[in-house]
Amino acid sequence: MRKSFFQKTYNINVWLIYFGFLSIILDFALQQLGKFIGSFHISQLKNISSHIQDKLGIIEYFSKLLSIILITLVVFLIAIELLQRFRNDSILNYFKSIFQTIRFRYFLKQDETTEAVNDTENQITKTRIDPVIQSFNSSISKCTIDVRNSTVSVVIQYPKTQQAQKILREMTEQIKEEISSYNPRYIFSSPTREGDKLWFKATRV
Repeated sequence: MRKSFFQKTYNINVWLIYFGFLSIILDFALQQLGKFIGSFHISQLKNISSHIQDKLGIIEYFSKLLSIILITLVVFLIAIELLQRFRNDSILNYFKSIFQTIRFRYFLKQDETTEAVNDTENQITKTRIDPVIQSFNSSISKCTIDVRNSTVSVVIQYPKTQQAQKILREMTEQIKEEISSYNPRYIFSSPTREGDKLWFKATRV
């Protein structure tokens, strides 16, 4: 089985939007910092502030350029997806796919922190990160649901560790029930594993 264009680009788009947003914030912060430094009128600081403003201007330029590139890439990838949906499927299904993917990831995510034994001497309760759950969450953060008029395709990245894989196997029936509740007009077949991917496929009734 092969991933659809939506499944290949969903996480890419998420990261592009995230870094694009950070670039915009950085650009704004640099603008405000440059204005603040430029407000100094002490003669001894004028040369220093002018030099700093020049350096900030260069950083600001590249930050703005980066944000434009990232946003352009996102728009380009989304435009391709929407065009494909318009020609062969439905644009509404694109938004259904996004909504279901977000909802499904939230359903699968496990709590990574566990409480350790209390330190009675220092009166401290320590918590630690469970590496098995962390491995599981890292894998399911890549899962996607692609909704089409006639089919639904769900792909989950198989965890690398044996213990994390066990969690996923134990959730198989719950997963099938959950994705079926999202798409009641589709019939899901049993999951199949191909390499490091677990697939759920459905056809419309």
